[in-house]
Amino acid sequence: MDIIFEIILEFILNELIEASRDKNNSKLKRFILLFIITLFFLIILSVLAVIVYIGIYTIKKNVVEGILTMVIGLMLLVYVFIKSRKAYITINEKKSSKK
Repeated sequence: MDIIFEIILEFILNELIEASRDKNNSKLKRFILLFIITLFFLIILSVLAVIVYIGIYTIKKNVVEGILTMVIGLMLLVYVFIKSRKAYITINEKKSSKK
C-alpha cells in the first residue's frame, strides 16, 4: 500500500512541477500550481518540525529518547530535502533534453 501511495504521490508532484514550469499555461494557473506544491512541502516540513520539537520536549524527561527522536526527525528532514532536490534536478534535465 505504501508503494502505491508513493508512486501516485510522486506522479502527481512531478506532473504539478512540470505543469507549473510550462510557458503555455497561463500565469494564474502556474501560480496556483506552485502554491499547491509549496503548501505540500510546507506541510511535510511542519510535521518534521513537530517531530524535532517533540524530541526537544522529551529530552527533559528521558535524554536518550529525546535525542533519538530529534535525530530521527532531523534525518527525515535531510532526506526530504535531498529527495526534493533530486526530483527538481531530474525534471530540469528532462526539460533541457526535450529542447
